[in-house]
Amino acid sequence: MEKYNFKQISREWLELKKLSIKYSTYIKYKNIICCHLDMIYENKDINDWNQEDYYNWYKEILEQKSLSASLRRSINYVFKSILIYGEETYHLKHIDFSYMKTSNEKHSIHVLSDDESIQLSNYCLQNINYTTLSIFISMYSGMRIGEICGLKWEDIDLDNHIIFVSRTVQRIKVENNEEIKTKKMVFSPKTPSSKRIVVMTDFLVEYLFVYKKIMNPLSEEYYVISNSLEIPEVRNVQRNFKRICHRLDIDLNFHALRHSFATNCIKYNIDVKTLSELLGHSNISTTLNLYVHPTIEYKKEQINKIPKFKVVD
Repeated sequence: MEKYNFKQISREWLELKKLSIKYSTYIKYKNIICCHLDMIYENKDINDWNQEDYYNWYKEILEQKSLSASLRRSINYVFKSILIYGEETYHLKHIDFSYMKTSNEKHSIHVLSDDESIQLSNYCLQNINYTTLSIFISMYSGMRIGEICGLKWEDIDLDNHIIFVSRTVQRIKVENNEEIKTKKMVFSPKTPSSKRIVVMTDFLVEYLFVYKKIMNPLSEEYYVISNSLEIPEVRNVQRNFKRICHRLDIDLNFHALRHSFATNCIKYNIDVKTLSELLGHSNISTTLNLYVHPTIEYKKEQINKIPKFKVVD
């Protein structure tokens, strides 16, 4: 029986995937293989592994508490796909994947309380700069940080209160370059449905109008955040946001602003289909399952809608 090395098969699979996926996704899969999967086999023949070996390794991966649920799901997908490729291409023995399931447990996500929303909004109104603009846009549109950094003035129609989301900024590892490890790059939005039109509130339009007046961009092709043709740095926005949160004693990461927006939209009875499209989701269930986190106060308000029955003596 011919011997097959996992590293060889995984690289073949990766090169094939490269033809049909975004560069950022390719880098993500490559990192998963290098950091989590290469160590499985080393130079061992894949055919020497049995079902129990796979199970023990997989259990070991799942028990790594440092790995996020999202990363575990990605490892799961890449691992299965490589083995299926090996089975179909080199007729390796079939592996039962039914036991290889990632947990659907939901991690607690902190969303802004009403007091925190007021506090953060007031700070943004009193301190207008590229970081507070990013915060304000995310708080009241649900846009992702990469999408905000990808905005150009030509994407914003203040007269009609709309934003065209057509690109996102990411910092990606650069291959075969010893001097530069990562590079800012512009991509299409995360999914086809993420390329969308976002309708703005009147007060968000006012904020953008003031910001534009202060920045006085020389070209509509300028990025809104950098006020130049230079691609904005997502990490700068994240670092500055953390400093602001620390100053205001708010424990939050930037992406939680998107969750807070979705939760508030449901709280204020905004139509779920409209919300789903504003967030760039392909279906409503994604919106409700991942991005709506009712606060205790809201739950109390809702539960007290149950009428009290009068007791008749």
